[in-house]
Amino acid sequence: MVIDLTKEDLKRILDKNAIFMSILAVIFNYTAIFFGAGSETNNGFGSIFRVEGIVIIFLIYALEFAKVTLTMDKITKKIEFLLANGVKAGLIIAKYILSLYFATFIVLIPTIIITFINFRIEFILILNLVFSSILFTILIVYLILFTRNMNRVNGLQIAMIIFSIIINLIAIEVYMLTNMVELYLAVKICILMICIGYLSFKTSGERIVVSYY
Repeated sequence: MVIDLTKEDLKRILDKNAIFMSILAVIFNYTAIFFGAGSETNNGFGSIFRVEGIVIIFLIYALEFAKVTLTMDKITKKIEFLLANGVKAGLIIAKYILSLYFATFIVLIPTIIITFINFRIEFILILNLVFSSILFTILIVYLILFTRNMNRVNGLQIAMIIFSIIINLIAIEVYMLTNMVELYLAVKICILMICIGYLSFKTSGERIVVSYY
């Protein structure tokens, strides 16, 4: 059931616009490489900022794709229809998480490959990319499901980017004090999991289906 619903969403997301977004991400990545060519590109901060740049692009794209699937489904009452036909809320949430994550990851594969070819990225920072992207995807899904006024979804990108920057500043401060990338990642994961836990607790079955535009 979840796999079929996820495939359906992937077909909705991965269209010509997705190809354009993939090319745009590659261009942005090459621009960043060009302007950073004369600097120490493989130091700790350089690698962290490079990976966090990809995470922010992932965040922006996932939110954009969510407008096509999750946001539209909530507005058109498709989620309510699925619940009425016996599909559990957990399965619905899982299918949005999977479709948004895989669609965004597929679109960013060229950018990720280019980054890993041009720079030495530590394994812990690869884990940072994986865990951060997954947790941000989960957070996006719960945040939209929690939202009743769907007009506010249009402003989520700026809010989430600012939120991501704040988390990074806190984590970077920890890294500067300890010089441990592991603690940098641990701080990010803890903050994101606390936010996800709070939203999942506050997002009831009624909250999932109630929306106005």
